[in-house]
Amino acid sequence: MLTNKKQPIYYLNGREVYATEFEENKFPFEKVFPKAFADLIRELHEKYEFPVDFSAGSLLVAFATAIGATIQLKFKDKFIVMSNLFCMICGDPGTCKTHPFKFMFDPIDERKAKYIADYKEDLEKYNSYKEASKKEKEGFAPVIKPTLRVNTLNDFTLESLYRNLSENPRGISVVVDELNGFIKNMNRYNSGSDAETYNTLWSGGSINVNRVTTEPIYIPSTAVSIFGTIQPEVLYNFFSKDKDKNGLTSRFLFIMPDNLLPINWGNKEINEDLIKQYHQAIHKLLDIELQFNDNGEPAPTFMNFTEDAFKRIIEWHNGNEFRGKIIEDKGNTYYDALVKLDIYALRFALLLQVMYNSVDNEPLDKVGIRAVENAILLVNYFMKEVIKIHKLIFAKDIRLGMSEKQREVYEILTPDFSLSQVYDKVGKIGFTKDQLKKFVKIDKYFSRTGHGIYRKNFLELSDD
Repeated sequence: MLTNKKQPIYYLNGREVYATEFEENKFPFEKVFPKAFADLIRELHEKYEFPVDFSAGSLLVAFATAIGATIQLKFKDKFIVMSNLFCMICGDPGTCKTHPFKFMFDPIDERKAKYIADYKEDLEKYNSYKEASKKEKEGFAPVIKPTLRVNTLNDFTLESLYRNLSENPRGISVVVDELNGFIKNMNRYNSGSDAETYNTLWSGGSINVNRVTTEPIYIPSTAVSIFGTIQPEVLYNFFSKDKDKNGLTSRFLFIMPDNLLPINWGNKEINEDLIKQYHQAIHKLLDIELQFNDNGEPAPTFMNFTEDAFKRIIEWHNGNEFRGKIIEDKGNTYYDALVKLDIYALRFALLLQVMYNSVDNEPLDKVGIRAVENAILLVNYFMKEVIKIHKLIFAKDIRLGMSEKQREVYEILTPDFSLSQVYDKVGKIGFTKDQLKKFVKIDKYFSRTGHGIYRKNFLELSDD
């Protein structure tokens, strides 16, 4: 299914994008996942032609959803890691984005259907009790109004997410087939705080909502993942300046293979034993009930690192494998995203250890060296994907790499200009002469064509 390297693999706002523009990157699923899950992903590819990257990413988020807040990693006493993942799988129409994630979320949807059936039954009992006479209620224990158990949402507002989280502290994943609508609706009903709230959810932080029109809501910790599909053409909207300046884009993982074609249909079927084993692992995790302490706060199961695993994750983070590598990338548009990947390394290690327990019966109280080494492989994969996405987006409009004030200045400058002619113009918007002199020395944005004369490297681009 490899494409001709001379043929464009994406079209972004009319620009042809070629595979040769990117470093080849493959999801290391055979190394990081238990053999049973790797075999399942391989069969999905060989028999259904599901892209392995999409299947593997979907499996990761499905496990994060099944774990929720029940199992957490204690990196340090006050540094608790949850399994929250924000992830987008990107591809053109017809490249089989939706089927892999629906397949991996099948057991979660099965449980969701059971929750709905149980809720309807309990609601019927409650309504019958409520409508009964006082005499009929005598001798019966009061029936409390039931709440619907939720593990995923796909059509919601932040208000409804708050409410559902307060009723389901075990955790909820936002799973959206087409994330374009999710992006468009962000900040639709308020003055711009949605992205900041999602940043808090990514961190697993507490939510405290006090509004006059609604009952107060307090959620001490939030187990929330966001997952869905998106087309490369739509990514530009997500990276627009109102979404980028708050750092939300930096918290997302991206999966965008560069070798996709529309799939062929066939009559081959997947080994049922592989499907059964995967479903059993997810259901086993969903069966875990979140415990609470005497104060009514969540009391999850905590894991620690083994001694060698802790030593290895510290060595990786502080050495040239991670810290040294990203320091070299400081100043690039993708730097903010790269520095978030150390947190993802801890989350991957947590997820992988739970997987190894579910299939290979490895311990669940300690994260071992196997999980850490493979978490590092996942970080390396997603690091390349982040750089790929940023090269794709920011090559289209370099203004996205500027600060908000720099963008404002850039947009009022003519394609060719002299400093002396624009000092007053940029000064009116609060940009000093010294700031302008430093700004025009950034080679990525401007070229010097004479003494005090500059040219914008990229002419003004439409926001259409």
